[in-house]
Amino acid sequence: MSKFYHYYVEGKCEETLVKTLKMNNEYIYSGAIDVINATQECISNTRIRALKNKTIVVLIYDTDREATNRLRENIARLNKAKNVYKVICIPQVENFEDELLRCTDIDEIRNFTNSKSKSNFKSDFINQKEQSLLAKLKKSNFNIDILWSKIPKNNYSEFGNDASKIKRRMPGKHS
Repeated sequence: MSKFYHYYVEGKCEETLVKTLKMNNEYIYSGAIDVINATQECISNTRIRALKNKTIVVLIYDTDREATNRLRENIARLNKAKNVYKVICIPQVENFEDELLRCTDIDEIRNFTNSKSKSNFKSDFINQKEQSLLAKLKKSNFNIDILWSKIPKNNYSEFGNDASKIKRRMPGKHS
């Protein structure tokens, strides 16, 4: 039975990271990516109908805001769709930058991209070529097992963390 992955990610940084991690199916399963903040925006029926049959929908979202109603609605809408095989929730505790710091040996987020300031980090990260970004991740002792591994200690804890279901690497193995 063929399954398709479709990632709905919070922002452009997450989109860039997911594109990089799915290169050659090295770290995560390959799939389509759309930028949509599932904690704030409604995933429309039109968008859901466009998904392939047996799609595994992966929601990647920040947990630094306490509003969970929209996420709950989106999960319910996706679970009702006949073409959605399952929904995987992946919280970023607290946000993208925290996740990246946790799963690498970088001490300050701006150092990862050699950004002039923390405020320049996101645009510098987004502008990285995938091969270059992958090399930087490996140089920073990136560990896929640590990325997206925490369960939030706020309202988002009810959704759990299913990140292990998209990861292709075996525990303890990282580049």
